[in-house]
Amino acid sequence: MQKNLIKIDCETRDFLLVAFEIDPVGDDADTVAEILEEMRKHEGVTDAPSGRKRSRQELTKTRYLGVLAENLLINYLQEELGQNVSVTKKAYADYSEHVDIEIQASGKVTKLEVRCSFPYSRLKNVVCQYFNVIGPYSTSYKPGESAKDFYLLGLINEAVGSFNFQRKHTFYFAGGAPYSLLEAKGRRDNLKQRGANYLVLPLVQALDAVEIIDAIRSHINGIQV
Repeated sequence: MQKNLIKIDCETRDFLLVAFEIDPVGDDADTVAEILEEMRKHEGVTDAPSGRKRSRQELTKTRYLGVLAENLLINYLQEELGQNVSVTKKAYADYSEHVDIEIQASGKVTKLEVRCSFPYSRLKNVVCQYFNVIGPYSTSYKPGESAKDFYLLGLINEAVGSFNFQRKHTFYFAGGAPYSLLEAKGRRDNLKQRGANYLVLPLVQALDAVEIIDAIRSHINGIQV
């Protein structure tokens, strides 16, 4: 799997993403097969955050993205943070927890939540203008969730309707934010979904893919971020 650092030139700053190039019929066939096998082990929530019922096709694609993001980021975090820490996923309990990642180091546990999406605007517009890091939230069907230490953002820059995981595709690790930054600078928004309450921070004001790794490393070493 090819992995590249991508720089997006926003008006206020440069923003770095990590791009994972995935070839499901070539070098990454086994990786995709493992994701599909993992997907079969549990059911996903059929409701979108707005309460709309997802189609079977859309549900399959969003579940694929969720498992892909989790698996790639666990491996990436382990590589970046080194062998003195353990990066794992929690045992599956229900859909609301399946994207949780735990980092254990020196008897301390750091919890991370991964948010994923299929934005289909130009990648520069997604990063510089449109997208948010999303912290704890509640919706019309989901009660409020407990805060995690960090919130990470992953995306595939295609419309979900046209996305096909059997063709080559790119997953972007777009950075994120510690909960402390969301608390300090975030705002509440329903993101145009009745009954929803999200804590959000514009992505361009959050930490990019390099900065968030540095922040996680500082956190597990006992440095406040």
